[in-house]
Amino acid sequence: HCHGLYPPGYVASLCKSRLNVPFVLTSHGADLYEKSNRLSNPLLRPRFDLAVQAADRIIAISEFTRRGFLRLGASEDRIVDIPNGVDLKAMATPLPKPSALPADLAEGQYFLFLGRLAPRKGARTLLNAFAQISKQIPAKFRLAVAGDGEERPTLDRLAHELSITGQVRLLGRV
Repeated sequence: HCHGLYPPGYVASLCKSRLNVPFVLTSHGADLYEKSNRLSNPLLRPRFDLAVQAADRIIAISEFTRRGFLRLGASEDRIVDIPNGVDLKAMATPLPKPSALPADLAEGQYFLFLGRLAPRKGARTLLNAFAQISKQIPAKFRLAVAGDGEERPTLDRLAHELSITGQVRLLGRV
């Protein structure tokens, strides 16, 4: 089961006949983005195509990934839809706000980023966007960034450079 077209799906397509085992291919989306540098690379594109053609089953986690696989020539009969998701029942009952969170994160008055602080997650883009809209939204609104990772010092500096430190809360791991 390969999570990505290249290199894992490509390598599996090369090994498939030697190992005599089927393989399943899943994309989490980035490698199917039409404007991806890798996908538009004429040296790599055949490897993407080979991975899609050789896969015995292809898991589409969203409509976006389904369309991407179809664009690469996948046949409908090999695509299985298994959307990412959560069990909403587990989140139906609100929990009290953790006491360690800042008091100025009031219900309905903050935007939340939740994830690992790594460049590919886009938190820098979020801070830049928040800085652009911060003058158009009520001053009481905050941006809560929950998570930790290598990009935290960069985000601290960026919030300062963008003059939004008063509105951004880098919460760390919550």
